[in-house]
Amino acid sequence: MALLSVSLPHITFTDSEKSIGCMIIMNRRTVQEILPVIVVRFLNEWLLRGLVLVSLLLQIELVLLGNRRKYTPRKLLRFTIWLAYTTKDLVFDIFIGVLFKCLGAGNDYSSQQNDMIRAFWLPFLLHHLGGPDTITAYSLADDELWIRPFIHLLLMFLWALSIFLRSWKRTLLNILTYSMFVTGLIKFGEKTLFLKSGSMDHFRDSIIRHPGPEVIDDYIPSPDPSNQSIPDAVPLQKANKFFPKFKRLFTDLVLEPTALEQSKSYFKNISWTEAFQVIEIELGFMYDIFYTKPMKAYDKFDLLLRFICLFPTISTCCASGSFDANDVSSRTQR
Repeated sequence: MALLSVSLPHITFTDSEKSIGCMIIMNRRTVQEILPVIVVRFLNEWLLRGLVLVSLLLQIELVLLGNRRKYTPRKLLRFTIWLAYTTKDLVFDIFIGVLFKCLGAGNDYSSQQNDMIRAFWLPFLLHHLGGPDTITAYSLADDELWIRPFIHLLLMFLWALSIFLRSWKRTLLNILTYSMFVTGLIKFGEKTLFLKSGSMDHFRDSIIRHPGPEVIDDYIPSPDPSNQSIPDAVPLQKANKFFPKFKRLFTDLVLEPTALEQSKSYFKNISWTEAFQVIEIELGFMYDIFYTKPMKAYDKFDLLLRFICLFPTISTCCASGSFDANDVSSRTQR
């Protein structure tokens, strides 16, 4: 096919390349003609806000329904949780892409003020990306592929850092944004660590390194009146007593002889109803280890991180209540 020269020096285009370029220009003009100006303006003003609201609704749904599949095996519930679990990552990716494109659209003070407010929303979605305590992983494959969210964390950190650098001004809002950004990274990093701890290899290594007590002491239910007011108090206490040893069975390890004999003697002397109650509670403990945060988030280090993240969150909420948008504009002009 013959080459046709164009006005640019040392550059030539084929007929097919010119045709593709013309089609792209025509498609852009067609989109601009089809979409009214009011629709484009509406999307520019409300798309980011809508994504923030959608992310918040997904978080509320996961908080309310995240651990319900432990009790209810209905397919509709599982589909609803799966849809919310997978959509929250997609919402964040769309949000950060749109935000990266919108920043720096104008050089006037009003545009700079809007850029700072838009960047202020980003740490909150980063918190949402960390997920609630009721669900960390939807399936065991999510625990095994913990390196995937870790890489996602690094990429989102680079994107968010570039957005903050582009919108940075010496204002109170930017300082609050930075503090919330740090806590959001901690929360997302916490989720990555929990996914790693739920992987089978790491779980097996933790059991081998920390085998727990060698002997399970004989347990006699206490006649405390508080146990009588809670129907499942005795099975719960016994399941909590046996669980450090029984979780070895989920990693293809065998029980130690002492724990095996004591568990046999206990289950022989109780009814089948109580035995199934103990097993049910222990399976619930295993579900929490693989799919939620509470069983892994209550050590000293994680409690310290959550206590540290609490102060920026409270200070941001208090400062946002007394925040004046005109103050941003006046300080930006300085």
